[in-house]
Amino acid sequence: MFRQHKILCENKETVLYLFLYDQQIDLETMKIIFTQISSQKLESRILDYLERRTIKYQGTHVRIVYRETIIRDLYLAHYRQPHTDITNVINLY
Repeated sequence: MFRQHKILCENKETVLYLFLYDQQIDLETMKIIFTQISSQKLESRILDYLERRTIKYQGTHVRIVYRETIIRDLYLAHYRQPHTDITNVINLY
């Protein structure tokens, strides 16, 4: 579902941007599709993506992007990063 990701700091908040694969679907149709998907189902897909790519994201804010446009902006309700001994963490404070 997601092609790539980017983690940015915006207004002292860590935000995960997930970019969708380009499809032969216009932007408005894609927006409608993603408003129809429940937050729980979308959250499950996001967590699966993070797990498969072994991404250690400690924030909860996620924005889904299609063709340079944010089509869904949400906060993960059930995401808790397990505590591990990570050595390459950068604090943004």
